[in-house]
Amino acid sequence: MTLVYNERHARVVYLPESSTLYCTWLKGTTPEQYRDVFNHILKGFQDYGAKTYLSDIQKQGIVGTESRKWLESTIIPEALKAGMRNIFVITSEDAFKKFYLDRVKNEVEKQSTIINTQYFPSEESALKACKAEVEKMSSVA
Repeated sequence: MTLVYNERHARVVYLPESSTLYCTWLKGTTPEQYRDVFNHILKGFQDYGAKTYLSDIQKQGIVGTESRKWLESTIIPEALKAGMRNIFVITSEDAFKKFYLDRVKNEVEKQSTIINTQYFPSEESALKACKAEVEKMSSVA
C-alpha cells in the first residue's frame, strides 16, 4: 500500500495487488479540497497505471453541482486516458448520494463504454470485487 494523499477530509492509497486507487472520504469538503483530492487521484492513475478507482463516500457530505461538473469534464476524461476501467463505490442508501452517483455514472457512460461501475455496501465486498477485477484482467492478457 502506498499513501497518495492524507488530509483531515480524505485519504487516498494505492493498492498494487488490485491495481486500485482507494479514496476514503472522512468528512465533507470545500470545492477546493474536493478538487485537490481528485487532482491527487488523477496523478495516482497517471503514476501507477491503476485500473480501479474505489471510493468510500459514506462520510463525504454533499458535493455541489459545480464540483461534480468539474469532475465529469476534467478528471474523468483524463483518468480514462490514464487507464481507469472500474469505478467502485462504497455507499449508504442516501438520496443525495444516489443523485450524485447517478449523475456521475451517466456522464461516465457517455464518455466510455468500457467502464465498469458498481456500488457496494461494505469495504469488504468492494475490496473483494477489486481483486476479482484484476484477476479477470490478468486472465485476459
